[in-house]
Amino acid sequence: MLKFLKQGDRFTYIASGSLLGIALAKTSSIPIGSIETEHMYPLDFEEFLWANGFNEFSVQGIRNRFLSKAGLDEPMHAQMMMDLFKNDVPSINLGAVYETVVAQQLAQNERERKRDCAVQ
Repeated sequence: MLKFLKQGDRFTYIASGSLLGIALAKTSSIPIGSIETEHMYPLDFEEFLWANGFNEFSVQGIRNRFLSKAGLDEPMHAQMMMDLFKNDVPSINLGAVYETVVAQQLAQNERERKRDCAVQ
């Protein structure tokens, strides 16, 4: 599929996943140079902090506390957790999602009730 999308040369595509290697092994023909393999590894904690917008001063402070076996003070820990939480939680309207799920469940229950009444 990606081979045909790539032909337009408008976009670069990245594919990943645990079954990607198996799928590629079963592919009969792959044009030379069309696939570049990159090995990716998880972030260490400092890289994770940098990726989430923490500056070097903050990371150094956390590192020093760790090395001295001292915990973060409560306000600093609370702020850090809040910053990470805000970045991690998608901004979606969960109320609308909940209402949709409830409405679907109510409709399903009503269909089942009507079906049960018709059977009797």
